[in-house]
Amino acid sequence: MFSSPAGQAVAISVDVARLPLEVGVKQAVLIVGGTADRALLVDWTGNFTRQRFVDFQTASGEDATGATLFLEGGEQVNLNSFGTGLLPGAAVTLTGQLVWPDGRRCAVRIAPDAEQVRCQSSP
Repeated sequence: MFSSPAGQAVAISVDVARLPLEVGVKQAVLIVGGTADRALLVDWTGNFTRQRFVDFQTASGEDATGATLFLEGGEQVNLNSFGTGLLPGAAVTLTGQLVWPDGRRCAVRIAPDAEQVRCQSSP
C-alpha cells in the first residue's frame, strides 16, 4: 500500500537484475495513479512466476546429460551437462519424455515438489 498524489502517475518497478534465477516477471513496470489523493492497494502477485530446478536421471541413476525434456502440452526444456533443467512451477504432477540426440527416450513423471526425477524405463 502506498499513497498516490492526485493526477500523478506512479511507477512501481521490479529490479529484475536482483531477482533469483528461478523467479520471473511478466512486466517489469506497473504504472498506477488516480484523480484524487488516496492510498492505493496493489496486488501484483500474478505478475511473478516461480520456476524450479529439477535433476533428471536415467533409470540406472546416471545424469540425463544432453537430453531434452518434452512436457505434455508442448513445452521443451534443454537439460544441462548435469541433467538439470529449469521447469515451471506446477501444483500438479507433470509428465513428459526425455529425448537424447541419439534417439534414446524415456518417460518421466515430475511431482510438484520433486528435486530429482528418474526415467520410468531405460532409455
